[in-house]
This record gives sequence, structure tokens and C-alpha cells, in this order.
Amino acid sequence: MPRNASGTSTLVAGNPVATNTIIESDWANTTMADLNNEMTDSLSRSGKGGMTAQFKAVNGSAPTPAISFNDFPQSGMYAFSENDIRMSIAGVDRFRWLQANALPQTWDSDSSVWLDVGGGGVIWTQMDIVPATAVISTGYVTLGGQTIAMPANPPTGFSVAFADKADDWDATNYLTITGNGNTFSQDSSGTYILDLKGAFAQFSFLEGQWQIVNFGRLSDAYGFDGNEFERKDQAYQKNKIINGGMRISQRGIVDLTNNVLAYGGADRFANVATGFTTFEGTARRGGNTTTGGGLANGGLSATGYVHLINVTAVTGTGDLVFEYRIEAADAILLANREITFSGTTYANNGMATGAAINTLKPNSIDDWSAASVLSYQKTLATPTTTRLLESLTFTPTTADVENGFAIRVTFTGVTTTGDCQIGDWQLTESAEVLPWRSAGASVAEELAMCQRYYSQSDLDAILTQYATGGQSTQLYFPATMRVVPTMTVVRLGYTSAGDLTTVDGYQDANNAALSNTVASISSWIADAEL
Repeated sequence: MPRNASGTSTLVAGNPVATNTIIESDWANTTMADLNNEMTDSLSRSGKGGMTAQFKAVNGSAPTPAISFNDFPQSGMYAFSENDIRMSIAGVDRFRWLQANALPQTWDSDSSVWLDVGGGGVIWTQMDIVPATAVISTGYVTLGGQTIAMPANPPTGFSVAFADKADDWDATNYLTITGNGNTFSQDSSGTYILDLKGAFAQFSFLEGQWQIVNFGRLSDAYGFDGNEFERKDQAYQKNKIINGGMRISQRGIVDLTNNVLAYGGADRFANVATGFTTFEGTARRGGNTTTGGGLANGGLSATGYVHLINVTAVTGTGDLVFEYRIEAADAILLANREITFSGTTYANNGMATGAAINTLKPNSIDDWSAASVLSYQKTLATPTTTRLLESLTFTPTTADVENGFAIRVTFTGVTTTGDCQIGDWQLTESAEVLPWRSAGASVAEELAMCQRYYSQSDLDAILTQYATGGQSTQLYFPATMRVVPTMTVVRLGYTSAGDLTTVDGYQDANNAALSNTVASISSWIADAEL
């Protein structure tokens, strides 16, 4: 029973047989062999074997799909046309695939229309009418406080992106986007409001309406800045406190005197013991193996280091103060922005009865002689031998920070010896405490940041003889200092008696020229702290 190309079978020669005739071997063997071949070429219902050529089904229809199911004969796949293959459920069209370059579609029974399904990629297009303050080939960048009308019924996949370039989207300066009747928000109001600072949003025209398809902070993406893209996550939410992990300690241990502010211990941190009748103590950096670090009882800090004031002898009651000053150029960038300070506190032996965070501002740039207290402050929990994470969120005005400002953590009511410690200081542009991160990308980078305020050298410097009698040398700082520093020099040998008489000839904050009667210098210190 050989089959032709259409699948029609015909009997082999010798068929049909005549009645009351003897079965001949030529007929029987040929017929049985042919029957065996055609049965082998048939598809088994129980799944034995598989197709060796293209499987062709009837075109079918929505009520009678070509491929369906025993119990659900009206659900399955069929061919509506050469360029339109569909799925039907219970005899009704639900999904279709169209010709090339067209998105697949689903049937919207409410509006009786086919709607595109996303997945064909994003088509970035530049609009003829620019609705924003800047335009780039991949979308739009805009400031807040504007209303943007999106085009109605653009090509499917048409996308527009917005970014908070000025970091000013908030409840009073948001960006309003209208969709010309298309649905933007879940309440079908036809508008979408963006009011998150430092955010970006991408909209695409899909399924016959504008939809938001991507949203986040510029810290997670690339934002448009001026005439080029730049990475935002290195600046946004970055720790504004240099050496907040207490890893750098160029000064080492520093003796403290009652009521005198002194820099020492961890770089960039000032220390004050105030109000005691008598006081003896030091400021130092503590760590895992450093005596006085106190980490065994309080748990490790982010870097394993803390900054502490160690009280060795005291009479009366007073306060121990840790202070960090931010210079004007950095502080003014935080004006009118929501910022959060955080740090840990710890005290031995219940030696403090309380603690507080305070903020201060100088009289003028670099004049901290009579700093005034700002209103941003907070009473903290009593420090204990359990390390406590404390924080303060505030929005300083321009007047508050235009000359710089300082953050203080004060341990109050101290009457006994022991350690009061701080750790993991951080200041970020955020409304919450973020996971701690350093201001510098590495310890070496953070050391260079510290050396902008204070640096020292233990290398000998040989002085050159003046023709008229004095001597001079050139000193080079490891980093450009904040301002021309105050110099301290230690001598080893002399050509004549006398102390250092002049420190002159400064060229800039990169190096200094010294003149003296000294034959050589064993070390020098350059101090430009606030």
C-alpha cells in the first residue's frame, strides 16, 4: 500500500484477489511486506518512535484548533493565515504571533483590541519638539518643577528617559509628566509625578499606552552632566567625613589638657576635655590589638578601628568632646539638602551619664574661636560597653554652612577614669543611615586626603649655605595642603648656636622654603587643620 506525496495509499499489484482461488505466494508475500513497511512508517499513538519529516496539521480555527487536547478540544493552536498563528482558549482567540518585525499580541476582551506584548527591544528616538532643558540622542534630561507632555500614540517601543540632573526633585519641585490621555499611574489619572531626588525614570509606549519600565537613583546608573556622561555613584551618598573609619593616625597619641581643643589620635578629629577640676588623659586611635581599643566588649567597627579619649586621672565632673570640622568649600554643597550623620558610641565602666550630637558653625571661614551652636542636635542614649549606632538627620540652610560647620559627639557627666570611644563616622546625602563606606577608595587615597590638612616627614633635609651667612632648604609636601601650613621643624646639627629664626619664602601650599642657622633637619610638621 505505497503512499503518494499527499499520503494516499494504493494496493500493490495482485490485489484484490479473486474469490475461491488459491492464495499465491507472490501476492501474499508482496502484500504483507508492503503492509509491514507502511505500518512502520505510521505514527504510534503511544509515542513509539517519532516523526522523521515535517509534521503537518490542519489549519484549524478558534473553535477547532489544529492542535488541541482530548478533554479540551476547543483550546490549542491553529493557523489563522500564513502570517498569523494563534492560540485560542475555549474557542476564543487569546494570543497571536504575526509576521516578522511585529510584536506578539494578546486580545483585550474589554476594549476588543489586540495589544502589543513587550519584548521587541527599546526604540530610543529623539523628538522634534524638545520638552526639557537638555536633550541627548537617547532621551531627555530635565530639571524639576516642570510639566512635560508626552506624544500620543507613538510607535510601539518608543521610549523617553528623564533624570534629576539638578538633584532637586522633591515634594515642592517635582516633575509632572502627562500622557495625553494615556495611563501613567495605577489610578489611571493620566499623569505621573516624579519627586525622588537624584532619580531617573524611563517610559516606553507599550500595549497602546505609556508605561514606566525603569526607575532608580542616579547612583545606580549613568546620568547626564553637562556635555558628557559621568558616573554618579562615586559622588552621590558618598561619605563626606574623611577618615571616618579611623584608619589614619599621623599624630599618634596626643596628651590632652583641660579645656583646650587638640587634634590627635585619628586624623581630622579634634578632642576636648572640658569642665573638670583636674584632668589627665590622651587622645588616641584604638584597634583590635591596641591597648585601650575596647573592641573586645563592644564588637568590631567597620574597619576595626575606633577613636578614643583615655582618662587616666580626673577630679570633678566634665565632658569629653569629639569634633569633626568641614571646610566651607565642602559644606556649602550640603546646603538645603537632607543629610544624615551616623557614628557609634562606647564608654567603659559606665563612666558617662549621657551623650549628645551637636552641630556648630564658625564666625567666618577658618575662624572657630567662638563657634556658635546650630539647632541641629540630638540627645543620645547613655553610652555603655555595648557599641551603639547613633544618627542625626537634618537639612542645613545656606547661612548655617556657608563658612563651614562642625559635628560634635559629647560624652557628658564623666567623673571616672576609662575610655570614651567613637567609631564609623559617616555623613551622607540621604534621609537614613546607610551602610558605612570610606571617603577614599583606598587607605592610600584617604591618607592623601588627610595630608591635605596635616602632614609630616622624618627624612633628613640638608640645609644649603647662604652666601651671606644663612642656610636654606626646599621641603615638598606629600599632598597639596588646604592652605599654606604652619611649619614645625626639629634640628639635629648646628653650624652656629640659635633656634629657628624665620620660616619664609612660601611659594604655595605645595612646598615651603625655610631659612635657618640649622645645619640639618631631622623632621618637619606641616599643619593646615581648620
